[in-house]
Amino acid sequence: MSQYSKIKSYIIYSLILIILLISLGISPESHLVWATPKVHYINLKTPLRYDYHSERKTNTVLKSRYQLQISTDLELGLTGNQKHGLRLMSLIGSGDHFTSQWSTLYDQRTNEARPLEISIRQLYFHYLGQFGRWSAGVIPPVKEFVSNTSMDSDGWIRGARIVIYLGKGGELEGVTGAVDRLNRPGVFQTPTQWNYHEIEWTQAWLQNFRTELGATFLKRANILRTESRYGFTGALQTQCEISGEILTDFKVKRIAYDLMLQIKKNDYRLRLEYSSIDEQFGILGTLVNDYFSLGKVTMIAIDGPTYLGRIKWFSRVYRSDAIQRGMFGLSYPLQLTYEQ
Repeated sequence: MSQYSKIKSYIIYSLILIILLISLGISPESHLVWATPKVHYINLKTPLRYDYHSERKTNTVLKSRYQLQISTDLELGLTGNQKHGLRLMSLIGSGDHFTSQWSTLYDQRTNEARPLEISIRQLYFHYLGQFGRWSAGVIPPVKEFVSNTSMDSDGWIRGARIVIYLGKGGELEGVTGAVDRLNRPGVFQTPTQWNYHEIEWTQAWLQNFRTELGATFLKRANILRTESRYGFTGALQTQCEISGEILTDFKVKRIAYDLMLQIKKNDYRLRLEYSSIDEQFGILGTLVNDYFSLGKVTMIAIDGPTYLGRIKWFSRVYRSDAIQRGMFGLSYPLQLTYEQ
């Protein structure tokens, strides 16, 4: 057995053992009593956008399309309460691939009108306890904090995640599973290969300073990832955040990085971001987000409120080595149900 296979086996067996130990350790204090399921929340989002792509050198139009996203988050409480207990969670949405829930309604370049595709992208059990939490099923690729270089939160992992609380502000996370069927969303499919393993330490040192250090193994890629994130109050009482993330793939000896500055004032937000993903970085570089592309990418994003209630507008401008892209859209988040 190779050293890589030994490491993967060790991570898998360790996760199984940790899940069993934490389940035994935290189940009694949560008073697990099966009762009538309660809907904690149903969040519905239906943003609409216009998306334009063109080649930088020739200005040739590559895409000119109107897109709609339908996304519904559901949390169903099975035992305990909102702080402790077991719940069933799901993500139902549009889109036909891993990194995006956007569906093209009409493409101006090809004059095509496409049907809206809806699927269950995630479906899993999630348990919250005193010493940690775990998820099992078709789970999100990320936990609560979504980093710029983590896999897209719209995607899926067929497997399990365990998070152990470490002292004050610390968490140790382990994930194992299958990242597959990238262009065929749907939870009722068997894993094609058990190819994803991750371990990560997250630490909130101060209220506004957080770091992450982790290792990821995916399809012959061995990646070490570090992140630092710092929030502060800027001029004119703006809420600012800066972050830096670095990924090193030791298999192909390549790096990727992302730098970000975000400024918020009232309901307005400005985000400046610069990323670089080497052309040979591998599959993880293509699963980060639907707007990322290999090479160097600069992004400017601005969003804010309208005078129409909860309707908000958003805009993005991207520029990579070969492509320039712009989009503008409207969104209306709706929380249908919430129960204490």
